[in-house]
Amino acid sequence: MNKKKKAIFYITGSIAALLLLVLGTLFLFPYLETVSAKPTETSSEWMKQITDEASLQEIVLPGTHDSATAYVQLPYFMRCQSLTVGEQLEAGYRYLDIRLNEESGKLYFYHSFARCKTGMGPWAKALDLENVLEQVYTFLEGHPTETVLFVVKQEGSGNVALFQKTLQAYIEKHPERWLLTDRVPALGEARGKIVLFRRYADDAGLKEQAGIALNWSDQGGAKLQTNYLEAEVRDGVTFYIQDRYNYTVEDKKTGMEEALHLAKEFADGGIRIHFASTAGPNSLHHPYNIAKKMNAWFLDKNFDGKLGWVIFDHGDAKLAESVYRLNFVTE
Repeated sequence: MNKKKKAIFYITGSIAALLLLVLGTLFLFPYLETVSAKPTETSSEWMKQITDEASLQEIVLPGTHDSATAYVQLPYFMRCQSLTVGEQLEAGYRYLDIRLNEESGKLYFYHSFARCKTGMGPWAKALDLENVLEQVYTFLEGHPTETVLFVVKQEGSGNVALFQKTLQAYIEKHPERWLLTDRVPALGEARGKIVLFRRYADDAGLKEQAGIALNWSDQGGAKLQTNYLEAEVRDGVTFYIQDRYNYTVEDKKTGMEEALHLAKEFADGGIRIHFASTAGPNSLHHPYNIAKKMNAWFLDKNFDGKLGWVIFDHGDAKLAESVYRLNFVTE
C-alpha cells in the first residue's frame, strides 16, 4: 500500500471512528446511564397510610418530569427518565408529566420535537398513549390504595379541541379508572383512579370532564428571579409553581431551595409544584448529568415539612421515598 492509499485509509478510518463515537454518544451511550428500578418496601403502596380526608394538594408527593422518555429520539438531550412509567409508579412516584401530540386520531408521546418510543432500537414503534395507560391501569389494579396524577400537556400547536376529544376517546375505554373533576379531590375519592390535570384551555367545552386546570405561564430565562414560587389561578384553581428550566445547576439549587421553604407558607392554600429539572441557559443539556447533581443535592439537604409536589428527572425509589416520607414525619 503506497503512502497516498495509507493516508486515505487512515483518514477514512478516523472519520468512521469519530462518526461512530458521535452516533454512540447521541443514540446508544445514554441508555447505559440508568438508575435502580428496585422498589423500596413502602414505595408501591405508601398512600394507604394517609387518611381518606386528605386533599391531594396537602399531600407531599414525588413526580417525574417528561415521564415517558425512557426511550426517546436523541436520548443524549431528550431522555429525562431511566425507568418506564410502570417502574416509576412502583418506585413511589405519583405525578406523571404526560406530553402528547395528536396524529390521525391517536395520541403519541413527545419531548419537544423528539418522538418517544417503545424501545431503544431504531425499529421500535412510536409510544402511543394506550401503551402507557396499560401500565398505569395494571399498577392501580394491583395497588387500589394509590392514585396517579396524570398531568397532560399538548406538545405541539395543533387544534386543542381535537386534542381534548381524542384524549376523551382513550378515557372512555376505561372510564371506571378515571376521576374527572375540575376541583382538587380528597384522596379517598381518588384511590384506585387516575386524576386528570390539564395544561391547556378547555376549548372543547368539556367543563369538569376536561380535568383540573393547571396551565402555568412559561418560566424560561436564565436570570435568577426573586419570585421563586409563582402564584397563578386557572378556572378557580390556585397553584404555585417553580419551573425555571433555563437556570444553571447552581441557580436551580438556589431557586428550588427558596421555593421549597416558601411552599410551607401555602400548605393549605393551593397546589405547590417544584421541578428539579433544568436545561441550562442554552438548552444543550444532558438530563442525566444534571439529574445526578440535583437529586444528590436534594437528598443531602434533607428537607422537611409540607413541601407540595416535587418533580425529578432520572429518579429512583430512594429519591421518591425522601419526598413521600414527609407525610409521616411529626414535627
